[in-house]
Amino acid sequence: MAEIGLAPRFFAARCAATDTPVRVILLQTLIIAALLALDFDAILAIDNFFSAAAATLEFLAAIRLRTAQPELPRPYRIPLSTTPLCLMLALPMACSLVVCYVTLIESATIIGAGLACGLLLYVPFACGWRSTIDVASLSRAASEATQNPMTGALLRTRSSTRGGAATATNLSARHVRTTGTDE
Repeated sequence: MAEIGLAPRFFAARCAATDTPVRVILLQTLIIAALLALDFDAILAIDNFFSAAAATLEFLAAIRLRTAQPELPRPYRIPLSTTPLCLMLALPMACSLVVCYVTLIESATIIGAGLACGLLLYVPFACGWRSTIDVASLSRAASEATQNPMTGALLRTRSSTRGGAATATNLSARHVRTTGTDE
């Protein structure tokens, strides 16, 4: 995400020997270590809240994109007009909002702290940092990654002639060796 401008450049640094984003891995490790101090029910409530909130935002983004830029070329398009799309998404959005409400009641303090951290991290993005996002290359990379409908938007595979292994290419065009057979 940092490589395409969706996170601070600080997190884009990679280890020279392994080509792994060490700073991001350390940040994720710290977050997981902090969550280990909580009981299982609190962790489950946090996960459910943020998963349901993310799904709701994705539904709203689909509707907004459909109304704001209807002519935008997409690799996948839902074959419905805007009104049936809204009706189709109404029940999943309602369920997601119920999950958010119920889990917020159970773990309001922890979820509130997570939301506050997210808002603080969003401030630089809202204040102009987002102008560094290369939208053209992001759109091009997403379009290239979705050319193969069998593998989805994040990953596409190519057959390799070396030893029958499959090579996977992610959005940042880095090559990752995976084991498996070439079928």
